[in-house]
Amino acid sequence: ISMGSPPLELLCVGYRVIVCGDFNTITEEHDRISPTALKIKHEGKTLSKIIDNSDVSDVYRHLYPTTTDFTRYDGKAKTRIDRLYKQSRPLRPI
Repeated sequence: ISMGSPPLELLCVGYRVIVCGDFNTITEEHDRISPTALKIKHEGKTLSKIIDNSDVSDVYRHLYPTTTDFTRYDGKAKTRIDRLYKQSRPLRPI
């Protein structure tokens, strides 16, 4: 999925939004532990911009602001690439 304007447009249509999935990117240094140097790629920077410029927050980071956990481990690197975002304002029951 492209992290361009269509996902950002979803956040601007007036509906309450929850976005979750395997984003295959990291947005913060403490989302990865690896013996190789850390580099946040274009996708991670774009996702960060979308999150910073919209009314959504990282649910895991909200609940555990200083904890380091991971959703993927390949024997060398550990990363948190599976994410759940929700709008910052409270959701009302449907």
